[in-house]
Amino acid sequence: MVLAVRGATTVEIDEEDQVIDRVCELVNKIFLDNKLENDSVISLLFSVTSDVISINPAAALRRGNGNNTVPLFCTQEPKSIGSLSKAIRVLITWNNDKKVDVFPSYLHGAKILRPDLIQ
Repeated sequence: MVLAVRGATTVEIDEEDQVIDRVCELVNKIFLDNKLENDSVISLLFSVTSDVISINPAAALRRGNGNNTVPLFCTQEPKSIGSLSKAIRVLITWNNDKKVDVFPSYLHGAKILRPDLIQ
């Protein structure tokens, strides 16, 4: 069975080090909260707003965590009026033997995206 979980974070300033830190923080939290292992993960799909250009999230994760075994993909978030700026979103898919509860993670400024999921 394929499962999926979402998450998002923001950066205050578009600097490579901060993007790396925030992407790794987000992915590590999702992996920990959902008890994910690299060998069960299918892929990570990132989207990023157009105001984050210092490094793409896939490269940031590889550089920060050294993860070279899981397929990563990035795309630019569509521009829309009132959308959150300096945002990085992720969708992680993985295989599991049974359906389990998933635990999304919304960090920093991205907490406003899903206040219903913030604990």
